[in-house]
Amino acid sequence: MWLEDYVKEERSERTYIIYRDTMLKHVIPCIGNIKLSDLKVVHVEKYLRELRKIKNNNGSTIQLNFRNLKTALNKAVKLQLLNDNPCRFVEMPKKK
Repeated sequence: MWLEDYVKEERSERTYIIYRDTMLKHVIPCIGNIKLSDLKVVHVEKYLRELRKIKNNNGSTIQLNFRNLKTALNKAVKLQLLNDNPCRFVEMPKKK
């Protein structure tokens, strides 16, 4: 919903594609089966650990993926679909 209703309408096509690819390749396979209301810090940290395991991911790629997830969850908070953003309690991954 966030991608189609907000990103696609409010951002450039390139931004939409980057966010969509991030969600399809990384977020959904790792934590997509968790209900939004059940999403916790531990799940976000698991997601980041999984990103670190991917061979070609460097610190910048992981930061970008984390920012995209944080942005999506911030919108969920604004829409009152989530009480708080679990990303808020996770440190931004450092670049290597």
